Amino acid sequence: MATRTKRSQKPVFEYQKQAIEAAVTTRKAVADLLAANKIKRELSAAEQKRANKLQEMISDLESDLHVQNRKLQTWLSADEFAMINTDWQREQERRNIYTGKPKLIQEYEAIVAKADFYFNRSEHFSLNGNVKQARKFVHLSDSVYERALERLEEVISMNGDLRIWFDRETASSMYNDTSIDTDSIPRVVTSRSPKCRVGISNRTIRDIKLGVVRQALRHLMYEDLELASSAGNSKLQELLKLPNDDLI
Repeated sequence: MATRTKRSQKPVFEYQKQAIEAAVTTRKAVADLLAANKIKRELSAAEQKRANKLQEMISDLESDLHVQNRKLQTWLSADEFAMINTDWQREQERRNIYTGKPKLIQEYEAIVAKADFYFNRSEHFSLNGNVKQARKFVHLSDSVYERALERLEEVISMNGDLRIWFDRETASSMYNDTSIDTDSIPRVVTSRSPKCRVGISNRTIRDIKLGVVRQALRHLMYEDLELASSAGNSKLQELLKLPNDDLI
């Protein structure tokens, strides 16, 4: 068996990492800029009433209460209300990507599950002071994790598009560059293992409604465009041009 040194964790598969970082950074940057400048619009009586209704819906949605589409349609603009359906369609399309798990992925996942079983047994014996059995299962788990990496290289070489199924970067050099241990082994993104770095988190229709209503309230309360223009803030201008999904 090849000798390997413990390596730091590999970066998350690039496109997933960028998507996550962009969304988090955008939300935080916009919120920080608006909070720091505190540029709020002076609302008319009608606008204040709408703001109150939007805040009421936000509270209901955050409390897992049902908010009827009729109420949403009343207090959202036509474009904002249409965004709910658009975002829900995108969410369903995203989910469809990960239905019908390919056989190659299932085979790889089965090997990792077997290695995890051996590793967990080694932990059990170690905690109970049975060093001999602990070592035995550590060697077994290492052997199967190594076989999993070999299989992973075969899978990627046969179909590179299957990279989207893994929670971190996968390349042709995986076998030589990855440590053989339970933390370093790539996981399938649908895995429920706590060691899975990037899982599939499905947004519900409630999550989407909540995001749209929050964004509507933000646009009503703050002078977004004026802030970007008067302050000459090119960074905010760039953020405001991002897709709506990134601001939810």
